[in-house]
Amino acid sequence: LGSEQSTFTRPVADAAAFATWCADFELLSLTSQIESLLKEHDGLAATHAELVPIRLSYRSFWERYFYEAQLLQQQEDRRQTLLRRTPQPASQLSSWDDPLWEE
Repeated sequence: LGSEQSTFTRPVADAAAFATWCADFELLSLTSQIESLLKEHDGLAATHAELVPIRLSYRSFWERYFYEAQLLQQQEDRRQTLLRRTPQPASQLSSWDDPLWEE
């Protein structure tokens, strides 16, 4: 997510949703999380150094990062929900090799 410059420079898919999301974005409350992210993820730190402040403001960079991270988390949550709804194949529900069936 953070090592791809396009994450930060390409237009967002839904500009209205992004604008709404940005209205509630609290950058100062994320200071310690941002510091940790930059320390733990070299690719993100490199992308940040390349883009801020030359191409993006500090705030714009982190708005995009956290917005995209939230979208990815929502996709993963939907995927997990679908997996929980998917019925188990019959082979996983019971087996003729079950020792309880042996006499």
